[in-house]
Amino acid sequence: MLKNIKNNKGWAMPIVIVIVTVLVIITVALLNNIVQSYHYVGSQDNIGNTYLAGDAALDRWFNVLSNEVEAKGNDFSLNYTGNPDMTNPSNVQQFAQYIISEIENYLNNNGYKVQNVDIEGVSNDATVEIESINNMGYEIIGDELRLIIGIQATAKYSKASYRYKAFDKKVYGQMEFKFKLPEDPKFKLLGPVYSFGDFFVDGAEVNIKGDTYVFGSFPEEIAQPQQWYYGGIFALNQANLTIDGNAYSRSFIRTGKYLQDNDNSWIRITKDAICQAIQLFGDGDRVLVYRNAYTFDDLEVNGEDSVIGINGSFIGLSKGGKYHDESSAIVNSAAIHNIYSPASFKSRIIVNGDNLNRGGTFKILDNGVSVGQIEDASIAWDNNGSFGGNAYYKIFKGNFLNEYHDWLIMDSNTPGRIKGYFNLFQVWGVKPKGIVNDWFVNYALAARTEMGNNSNLFDYTVPEKISGYWEHEIVGNDKVYNSFYSLYRDTLGMKPLEHLYNTNDEYKFVLDNIYGADRSKLKYGNNAWYSLSSSNLDLVNVFDDETERYDKYIDVLDLLIQGIDRTGDKITSDCIHDDLLKLTHFFATRTYPSSREIGAKWDVGTTETFRETLVDLNGLAVSPTLGDEQKEYILNVSGLPGPYDTNIVHDINDLYNDYYNIVYGVTGSLYNKRSADLLNDAEDKYYLVINSDPNIDLAVSGVFNGIIFTAGKVYLRDGADIRGAIIAAGKTKSNGDPDLDYITVKDDNDVNHAKIGLNNGGKAAIFVEKNANVKIDFYLGYKPYDDFGIGERVDTLNRTSDIDTNNDFLSRAARVRLLKRFKDQGIDLKDIF
Repeated sequence: MLKNIKNNKGWAMPIVIVIVTVLVIITVALLNNIVQSYHYVGSQDNIGNTYLAGDAALDRWFNVLSNEVEAKGNDFSLNYTGNPDMTNPSNVQQFAQYIISEIENYLNNNGYKVQNVDIEGVSNDATVEIESINNMGYEIIGDELRLIIGIQATAKYSKASYRYKAFDKKVYGQMEFKFKLPEDPKFKLLGPVYSFGDFFVDGAEVNIKGDTYVFGSFPEEIAQPQQWYYGGIFALNQANLTIDGNAYSRSFIRTGKYLQDNDNSWIRITKDAICQAIQLFGDGDRVLVYRNAYTFDDLEVNGEDSVIGINGSFIGLSKGGKYHDESSAIVNSAAIHNIYSPASFKSRIIVNGDNLNRGGTFKILDNGVSVGQIEDASIAWDNNGSFGGNAYYKIFKGNFLNEYHDWLIMDSNTPGRIKGYFNLFQVWGVKPKGIVNDWFVNYALAARTEMGNNSNLFDYTVPEKISGYWEHEIVGNDKVYNSFYSLYRDTLGMKPLEHLYNTNDEYKFVLDNIYGADRSKLKYGNNAWYSLSSSNLDLVNVFDDETERYDKYIDVLDLLIQGIDRTGDKITSDCIHDDLLKLTHFFATRTYPSSREIGAKWDVGTTETFRETLVDLNGLAVSPTLGDEQKEYILNVSGLPGPYDTNIVHDINDLYNDYYNIVYGVTGSLYNKRSADLLNDAEDKYYLVINSDPNIDLAVSGVFNGIIFTAGKVYLRDGADIRGAIIAAGKTKSNGDPDLDYITVKDDNDVNHAKIGLNNGGKAAIFVEKNANVKIDFYLGYKPYDDFGIGERVDTLNRTSDIDTNNDFLSRAARVRLLKRFKDQGIDLKDIF
């Protein structure tokens, strides 16, 4: 049988070729896939690194905005020239866009527009460039603009070995920032008296209900040793002035002419006194502050048997410098000025609360140059001196710059040698408002004896330590209280604050009219002082040998009051000193010059607020939208046919009569338009008196409801009973700004400039005539705390709109109520006052 024999010979090569071909095809495909995958992975790596770099750049930009730009939000508000009225949404939008534009310029001009971001382990960097900065939304909270800023950028990056580049990758981020709103420079009426020149009370009885603002006269040069060249709130010739509210004065709160016999004037301030100095020049004078006194310079008594009483605390706002008038001290120099007369030993300065002497008393030459600082509260009386004793600094023969304080403390350790009865600190407790006057009359004044005090009338035994701060010594209570700087620290006389931070609402004397970011909250509430108080556990032992704790106390104090660091450098304007200075600078500013040498003049300048307000008022007076009925309530003195004799004072009622005789042929009157029953006061009529002529002086002698705004003087005569406000420049320049030369006191023979003019009321913008009984009431006859629904000691208060509610802090609520009276008569003053 035949067999068919088969084998694979001859197929090996084709099979190999086929297999190899298949493998090659697969390998090529795999290699291609690998290459594609490699490039894909590289591309994704580029993209990922690019986005990471973009995120890093965004973080850097927002970091710059937080640390370098947001902190300068104040600059944006100060340099902004747009409409500052932030109640208008379009103005807010414009301000937000201004900030965006400024931020963009800042980033561009400071090299931040493009960022090179390092990729770890790679030689080349990613590049990220800002494409746009956007406003992504905003809201106003308090006096801050909360602005959401969006940044869109383009990121580029490629690792050199990768074929595919990651270009034009968009990255985006946003973050909220806070910026201070621009301050509205317009004048805001928050009290019944605004006097650019002095508020001068000559032998009259005056009762003011509401906060009082006075810029006041001043000497041309700084470091003027003759302190009687300053005016301000000025009472003399047995005047009796009560300010039921806060008293603000860029110059002095003062009584009497220098060494005036039997002046016997009183000033009572039922809230805080804020001024350059409280100074008693005449004999028998009294100033009583129911709460706290804040002074840029001193508390000082020159006259015999004269007393300053501070029921709350004394806060000196100036730490000190080369000259006596930039150093807040307590100066009881009555005995020195009166050649040690018996009556001069009954002059006192009394502080019931904390004593913050930021500066000291100077021994000065006649030209104002100091030869050294003596005690912070003076005077120390040396019983071993000639004539039965003498001021210690008078008999001291050593070097005032570096020996005086050591010798004073050393000699005070000799029993009975150094006395300090001219000042009384914390021997009485802080009193509630209702009994402050009784305490002052029946205890503070009664406790004084010649060369001593009746301690039986004190609330407490004389304290071994005084709460507060001073650098060298304060002298009072027949003792010398030394400070941390003394060589005798084992008898340290200083301890932390006990009164400015007080959990008892009854004595919570917080600063009014200064608000924080939340406009419903006062900026300097009770807690502002906590870190300096004895209630703060960190400071319980602050005055031991642990210098670090003491330094902390000083650092907090310096920053809170003056905004300075421990070297004395100014690091912030967000402080009590600057915020209070603003309240005294309502129509003009007066600050120290950069050069403070003897003979240097004050830096002074007017703001535009008076002139602009006067322009707005004149526009309102001639507005064609006002009908005759509304015009009945506006007396535009400058618009009267006149001319009027500028050598006499014109009663506003006479001018009103003249106007209505001419316009209507009838006799008009703006006096006595007041309901006898406060419940029917809706029927009361309110009048606006405007005068642009500084040569026309006005007088008020009857019952008047309304607002007087004048470029000249206002004389208040007997019977003046005003519900509303007076705003007076005293004199203005031709351009309408208040005249600074008019209130400058110069040492020359011109009686209009020299102190003789000041002492006769020649620098006054508001002059209360002798024997007059005058009332000025910003609360329109209401009891403010009861009828306004406002707690007397409330730190915070919820509020809604501006003009529609009385539920606000007191001065703002009173403004609302007054402007509403005009609104009800068809006259809208909200944007003017």
